[in-house]
Amino acid sequence: MKLTDLFERYAKQPGIRAETVRQFRAIIAHLVGYLGHDDASRVKAADIVGWRNALGEELSVKGKPRSPKTINGSYLSAANVTLPTGSISFPSPQIP
Repeated sequence: MKLTDLFERYAKQPGIRAETVRQFRAIIAHLVGYLGHDDASRVKAADIVGWRNALGEELSVKGKPRSPKTINGSYLSAANVTLPTGSISFPSPQIP
């Protein structure tokens, strides 16, 4: 199944704000661009971790690095609501 199709299923749920749908749709498009494909079954935890790391290195539209709060609160939230529950196990962060 396509990531974009999974997102559209989420977007049709009652109570989802139009602004959230607009923002998350753009984020999922960014994820698809990073992955180079739209196949949800091929997405692995390492792909999401790589994307998260790339987001931290990329400059935002405003020309500034994205904050961890934005990455975790928006980008990873969009991925979490899109990908089937339990389809990806995210490794726990290592605490030095």
